[in-house]
Amino acid sequence: MNKHWVQQVLEDHGHFDNVRSYSGRGMYGKSCLGVTMRRGELSEFDLGVLLAGHQEEYSGNFSPIPKPSTDNMGLDMIAYWPSIPYIDDDEEEGE
Repeated sequence: MNKHWVQQVLEDHGHFDNVRSYSGRGMYGKSCLGVTMRRGELSEFDLGVLLAGHQEEYSGNFSPIPKPSTDNMGLDMIAYWPSIPYIDDDEEEGE
């Protein structure tokens, strides 16, 4: 399975060291793409700018950028996309 373009941008160009699988509120154990953002380092706005700046390059078009849901995690925040599955490198190689 190929990674979604949002995950690829986060891994290739982001300042995010924690792109991972996450199960958010109301997801009942289903997991999705998530990224931890440290308070004071990057904001949701920065995340949007990053995705918009690489959208055409990675997705091939200018369709709407999927808006993440967010949860607070103490001093950090996680942005996650319930409709985008997280694909780890082992899953991608094992196609």
